[in-house]
Order: sequence, then C-alpha cells, then structure tokens
Amino acid sequence: MKTFKAEMLIRDKRLKWMHDRDFHVNYRQLSEGEFETHLRKKLVEESNEVLLEKTQEGLIEEIADVMEVIEYLMKLRNISKQDIQKAKDKKQEKLGRFDDRIYTRSISIAEDNPNIAYYLHNAHKYPEIKT
Repeated sequence: MKTFKAEMLIRDKRLKWMHDRDFHVNYRQLSEGEFETHLRKKLVEESNEVLLEKTQEGLIEEIADVMEVIEYLMKLRNISKQDIQKAKDKKQEKLGRFDDRIYTRSISIAEDNPNIAYYLHNAHKYPEIKT
C-alpha cells in the first residue's frame, strides 16, 4: 500500500467515493475557523486549475468550482451578493475594468515617491528587479 499526501478540503460526497473504492483516508472535520482558512486555500487551488485548464468544458467546470468556494466564503462571513456588487462597482469606478487588456511588465518608481512604500511592503507580489 502506498500513501499520498493530500492535505485539502474535499467535497462531501468525495469521501464516500474514496471509501467505496477501498481508499484508506486519514481525515477530520474542520472547525469553523479552520474551514475558512481551508476555503481560502481551496480558492487558490481551484484558481490554479482555471489557469491550467485548456478545454471550454473544463474551464466551465473550474470556474464553477471557484464560484462555489466564493459562495461558501460569502455564506461563512455573511457577505451578500449586493456587498460584492457594491465593492466591484466601487473598484471599477476608481480603477476601471479590464476592457483595454493592459498588462504591465514592470513599474519604475523614484525612491522619493511616497507610493514606492506600497511596492516595497508587497515585495512578495512586486519583487524588485535589480539592474
């Protein structure tokens, strides 16, 4: 017997599916706080699957998975669809949409520009390019 690491949140019926196929599953039920943490991780996992999916049918399924995880997070945090729409509208008003398909490759900012602090603070997202 081989054992594989599989630390992830799974759907309710998946455990029975595994047991029906003689899988030996080491699992536990998550607390509410753990559930939120693992929902957030699941969102990243499902988003990565959207990135990798090549077929239209598969893309639809992966987007559905992302939306389901988002809906669970909304339910857990009592966030309404109206709350989401309001935040979306606000961001679109302030920063626009994605209609122009603009993709940045790098951003250069003078060291005395106060906005540089944001990029320095978020180095994991905006690593400095050493020239």
